[in-house]
Amino acid sequence: MVNDQLRLRIIEEARKQFQGFGLKRVTMSDIAERLGMSKKTLYNVFRNKKELIEFTLTYYMEEDSKFIEDVAKLDQDGVFKLAKVFYFFYERMRAINPSVFMDLKKFYPEVWDKYECHKEGCFHETLISIIKQGSSEGHFYNDIDVEMLVLMRMWQVEVAFDASVFPHDRFPMAKVQVELFKHFIRGIATPNGVKLLDQYLKQFINQESQSTNL
Repeated sequence: MVNDQLRLRIIEEARKQFQGFGLKRVTMSDIAERLGMSKKTLYNVFRNKKELIEFTLTYYMEEDSKFIEDVAKLDQDGVFKLAKVFYFFYERMRAINPSVFMDLKKFYPEVWDKYECHKEGCFHETLISIIKQGSSEGHFYNDIDVEMLVLMRMWQVEVAFDASVFPHDRFPMAKVQVELFKHFIRGIATPNGVKLLDQYLKQFINQESQSTNL
C-alpha cells in the first residue's frame, strides 16, 4: 500500500515543477531527483507521468472546490465573494507557467477534459448564485443574463492562457486575467458595486502584503 504522505510529497513537488516549467519540459527523472528518491520509488507510486499529472491536477481541483464552497458560505455580500474568488485565482495564475494549460490541452486531452468538467461543476452554479445575490443587494445590475455572463467569464479565464490570442512575452497571463476581470465586473456592477469592489481588492492586497496594479 502506498504511503499517503509519500504520495502527497510527490504531488506537491510535481505541482511546483509543473507550475514553474510547464508539463512538457518536466520529466519523472526531474521530479525524482528534486525529491532525492530513485525513479523506481516514484514509479511505484505513480505508473507514469500522465497518472502523476492527473493526480496532481485532481489535488489542485479539490483545493479549488473547497475554497469556492467556503466562500459561498460566507456571511458577506456578493461583491466580496466575487472579488474573493477572483483574487484567489489571480494569485494562482501569477505562480503558473502559461504553458501549463496549453500543454495539458495538447498532450493530455483526457486529463484536460476532466479539468473542463471540473471548471463547469466548480464554478458555474456558484458564480451564478453569487451574481444573483449581488443583484438582489443592488450591487450588480438586474437586467443582465446571469448564466450567459458566467459562461462568458469562464471563457475569458480560458482564453487568457492562449498565446495565439495574448502572446505571453507581451501580455503576462496574470495581467490579462486582471484586465478581463475588471472589464467583466465593471460591466455588471452598479456604481456602488464598483466602490465595494475596489475596497475589497485593496483589503485582500493589504492582507497578503503584496503590491499590484489592480
